[in-house]
Amino acid sequence: MLALGHRAQAESPLRLPEGVPDLGFGFNVSTRVPRAAFWPPFRPEHARAIRAAGFHHVRLRMEVMQHADPEPPYRIAPEFFEANDEAVRGYLAAGLKIVLCLAGDDYEKDPANDTRVAEWWRQLAAWYRRVPDEDMVFDLLVEPNHALDDIAVLNRWHVSLTAAVRETNPRRTLIYSPGRFSHPVLFDRMVIPEAAGEQWLAGFNVLGHWDETPTSPNRRESFQRARFEQRFAQAARYQRRTGRPVYLAAWGCFGEGSDATRLPVTRAQADLIRKHDVRMASYIAFHHVYEARAEPRWTRPDVLAVLQGLLIVDRPAAGPGP
Repeated sequence: MLALGHRAQAESPLRLPEGVPDLGFGFNVSTRVPRAAFWPPFRPEHARAIRAAGFHHVRLRMEVMQHADPEPPYRIAPEFFEANDEAVRGYLAAGLKIVLCLAGDDYEKDPANDTRVAEWWRQLAAWYRRVPDEDMVFDLLVEPNHALDDIAVLNRWHVSLTAAVRETNPRRTLIYSPGRFSHPVLFDRMVIPEAAGEQWLAGFNVLGHWDETPTSPNRRESFQRARFEQRFAQAARYQRRTGRPVYLAAWGCFGEGSDATRLPVTRAQADLIRKHDVRMASYIAFHHVYEARAEPRWTRPDVLAVLQGLLIVDRPAAGPGP
């Protein structure tokens, strides 16, 4: 059976359901085996630097498809787990919570691939079942798009993936994101499976940048600011209706060649995070503000200062309401 994602009373005060961890603020990071060259591999000093700067979690991107058999039962290579475990152990040892997610693959183009992805999650969930629920969250689908823009397909996938995880992780918090690359305008059409229980969060993205000398209207600062405001307002309305804090899974200045506008874009979105009372968010990406390959150091102290300015906020209440 299914239940509407917004199951709470209208305009409820924000409260984390019992068993859902307060993720706070953090960064998107990669594992030891990234496919995309621009995601640097894990090093222990990365985890220590993130925690020392005051952040609470990392969103750990794992790319499974190229490490799994293409035919049933879609077995993931043991070497994949062994390599990724180094990053998992390192971040947990540093005192950071982990949002574990699948990213960077093309599996979302085929609407029938929910069986394959469910098998991946069945294996991942079983492997990490001993990590305490308060220390690790599963983000089931990263930026759903292609076939998953069809809400009926997305909701069916959510049922399959939830069932696979719940076999070994009955109270693990799960993150559900809508289609169109996690666009919050679709929150109200997204359906949360009954098997999720109360241990779930809704996730969304707000990414973008503007050119200093824009060549098209949709790259101009005024357009992007209006787009940012619209997305945050849509997420905030859902948050107010459900009384459940949303999770901003990726935000900031998108793209490797956007250094010139990284600071103003980050400032603009940070202002909206405060305005719309977003309590949990993961910046995209750690290596945009930190030299993660050569001599490890914060390379954008100006952007880091904006991010750290978000750490002083009132945290959401936890547990059942009065």
